Amino acid sequence: MKHRIDKKGGYRRRDFHDGRDKLVFSEEVRKSISAFAVIPDLGSGKILLVHKSGNSPSWGLPGGGVDYAEKPAEGLRREVFMESGYTLAEEPQRVKTIEVNPFHSKVIFLAFVDARMRAPREKEEIDKAGWFSLPEIVEMPNLPYAGEDIEANVDYVKETHRQYILEVLEEAGLLEGFGFREAASDDCVDYCGCGSASAES
Repeated sequence: MKHRIDKKGGYRRRDFHDGRDKLVFSEEVRKSISAFAVIPDLGSGKILLVHKSGNSPSWGLPGGGVDYAEKPAEGLRREVFMESGYTLAEEPQRVKTIEVNPFHSKVIFLAFVDARMRAPREKEEIDKAGWFSLPEIVEMPNLPYAGEDIEANVDYVKETHRQYILEVLEEAGLLEGFGFREAASDDCVDYCGCGSASAES
């Protein structure tokens, strides 16, 4: 279902069953919510990412849409398990909420898993999960914008998700421990301590 803002203060919803546009006002619509988690492993200094296949193959944070009857933390727990096979070890910590538009918001959490315990993944569009150091994530090329060429066998990362990782680790006071230090110049940021990536099927 596609949405676009209408000048009258509502928005038009395209109904793909009959191809017609229907005007629905914002107070009649429940805002959709998606939840994503920055999941660091304090022992290895790496961060869990999942790889989405399809037309926009890229690494990003585990998470996704929250169902109508779920709280964001509940939806996150379900999505993390389905996409990576890991179970959250404790209650995730909500770090920030992003109002994407009047009808959708993203909630970003800091969470932890027991990396020794992993079940098979259940989400087909996620073809693998892996642990990466922060320098490796920073050095990954951004996923190209729609219409731009995507090269085969390139590990792209979602630019916004990389930014969420930096912001959440900074909020938690973990940036330096994960291979980040600020250079003397405000215009330069140095990422050190690069390790090897560990991608899992």
